[in-house]
Amino acid sequence: MLNESSQKFFIKTFGCQMNVYDSILISEKIKKLGYIETDNIKEADLILINTCAVRKLAEHKALSELGATKKLKEKNPKLLVGIIGCIAQKLGKKIISDFPFVDFVLGTKEMYKIPFYLQKLENSDISSGSHNILKLSLDEKIEGYKTEHVNSVSAFITIVRGCNNFCTYCIVPFVRGREESRSSKEILEEINAMASNRVKEIVLLGQNVNIFGKDNNESLEDLLYKINNINGIERIRYFTSHPKDVTENFIKNVKDIKKVCEHIHIPFQSGSNKILKSMNRKYTREEYIEKIHMIRKYIPNISITTDIIVGFSGETEKDFNETLDLLETCKIDSIYSFKYSPREGTISYKNFADDVLIIEKERRLKVLNDLANQISLECNNKYISTIQEVLWESISENNNSFIYEGRTRSYKKVFLTLNNKEIKLGEISKVKIIGASVFSLYGEIVKGV
Repeated sequence: MLNESSQKFFIKTFGCQMNVYDSILISEKIKKLGYIETDNIKEADLILINTCAVRKLAEHKALSELGATKKLKEKNPKLLVGIIGCIAQKLGKKIISDFPFVDFVLGTKEMYKIPFYLQKLENSDISSGSHNILKLSLDEKIEGYKTEHVNSVSAFITIVRGCNNFCTYCIVPFVRGREESRSSKEILEEINAMASNRVKEIVLLGQNVNIFGKDNNESLEDLLYKINNINGIERIRYFTSHPKDVTENFIKNVKDIKKVCEHIHIPFQSGSNKILKSMNRKYTREEYIEKIHMIRKYIPNISITTDIIVGFSGETEKDFNETLDLLETCKIDSIYSFKYSPREGTISYKNFADDVLIIEKERRLKVLNDLANQISLECNNKYISTIQEVLWESISENNNSFIYEGRTRSYKKVFLTLNNKEIKLGEISKVKIIGASVFSLYGEIVKGV
């Protein structure tokens, strides 16, 4: 143990579910050193900023958060401040140059070694200003890093790190490295530990999750079958699926795995073949539509979510209208939409002009979201009067009533109001859907079922 038990750490996480998983893993490692986690940054002896570089806004927020720690460092020179993850990997020395008070900058693979680097800092003279640690290597294979004490209804677990696709707008291959699958043995050990801590739902994560195992003679299908046999786990989900890697054979193999939920997140990004080619997405709009038809042929009640970028380099009004048409043709349940923002280091940043005006990007984003909301409402209205299995994830009290929040197998958010606290988190209930909105469903318990 390196520190007194009174020492506290604060961790702020930006970005996707994979970043959340990384923060949980890193927090567990820090706790083993004797630190106690706090949600009050002002009382922390160690501050960690875990970062995302995918969107410009996320990067700006993370660096603003980092800058705000300067005053805390001035008040307490012994305070340790570190930035880890994708922005650390992307900016490296520039962070130390712009924020010289930062004690360590650890990239996306080095951050898992944080106990070693904290020990080095303890043995250095922090006040000298010459102790800064900068580690950005992407060469080492990540092994033996897994969570141990996750205690929640639903838990994330990263099974694939990095990406080989090199979409022209995407920074991930440059900050996360090449695709690297974890071993199914290690993953299953982690999930068994989660099940013993009453986790009910497992969410498998990967920038391109369907390629799991291709580098070590395993497959996502086989992993899903094995997780299906773990006692205590009731549901399995997986994010994100690249369209080119969702095969008919895969869908046929997993459609009857009982615990795999009827939901897939399969980004199309643009409905224009011209833009898809510029993005290096490796499929056409026609192939995407065909794939959606194939998925629904085997799993008719599946819900489908997607990512869409508006205002990519060279996108005309015709290209944008083709995106709207694809969204409507496929009747996507809900979308995650973004304005294109060039990321330094990507192929599009180097080779393409950011030639769509910001005001036009904002207009297109609004038009897209208006259509998406209309389609989402249509999709959600179809659930009214149906009976759904809902896994309860959270509960809050409001005006002497208890508001439960859960999800259907199809990833629809459901709210339920009861006068009594008669349901436990982690339970699955039969719920009749009595109302719907763009973003959620509303239900009542089916008695006697």
